[in-house]
Amino acid sequence: MEFPQGGHTMPAVKIADRFSSLQPSSMIKIFQAAAAVEDLSNLSIGEPDFHTEPEIVNAAAKAALEGCTHYPPLQGFEDLRREISAYWKRHHGLETEPESILLTVGGLQAAHLCFQAMLDPGDEVVIAEPCFTAYFQQVENNGGVVVPVPSREENGFFPTAEDFEKAVTPRTKILVINSPCNPTGGVLTKEQAGSIADVAKRHDLFVLSDEIYEAFIYGGKHISLASLPGMKERTMTVGGFSKSHCMTGWRIGYAIAPAELLKV
Repeated sequence: MEFPQGGHTMPAVKIADRFSSLQPSSMIKIFQAAAAVEDLSNLSIGEPDFHTEPEIVNAAAKAALEGCTHYPPLQGFEDLRREISAYWKRHHGLETEPESILLTVGGLQAAHLCFQAMLDPGDEVVIAEPCFTAYFQQVENNGGVVVPVPSREENGFFPTAEDFEKAVTPRTKILVINSPCNPTGGVLTKEQAGSIADVAKRHDLFVLSDEIYEAFIYGGKHISLASLPGMKERTMTVGGFSKSHCMTGWRIGYAIAPAELLKV
């Protein structure tokens, strides 16, 4: 289709070739199908039922009224990055610095930036499934190849280290871990996390560790992969405030990663 403009023709919008093979998000298709069903209880979306606490809303409004409405530093406000650093050290034993934290538009952007910065065409990304399906589109959009690894119920709804090992090839670059896991609710034990870390180190893999649900563990302890020996320099930890602080609409996430990666 062409559009007339000043006696000439203007070509129709042409979508970039890298999007030509992408399939519509399975989440969107399911949401559309569910919308046609009456009296359906939607348990799918990872969003708290509560509103953001008034203390947070009032503090944000106060800051805006006082002039905090201009461009922030490229990595985000340093005082917030310092607080994030202190939180992960205090709660999860992860020693990090504000320079190793990047504030993002939700945790989803943090994951996308990781794939964008690290993947070359044909690089493989090993992902445990079932998983948050957006990972697949992000990997493929950045030229990568998804290698899914089925989870095992008898292993706490995670693949075993041996399962991950079998999926690794010379083209594998990134291993994606999500604990606590959406959608299974699986939580890695210290032993499981350690065995996965061993696979990553043995094959020199980078790990994208999505830990957005780290605050929702009942009767156990969250193990942050980057806190394990030899993992800090090969892990991007994805976190945020959407779930833990009922702030999904605020779109405030962050990545904790080696400083050299955040400079890309």
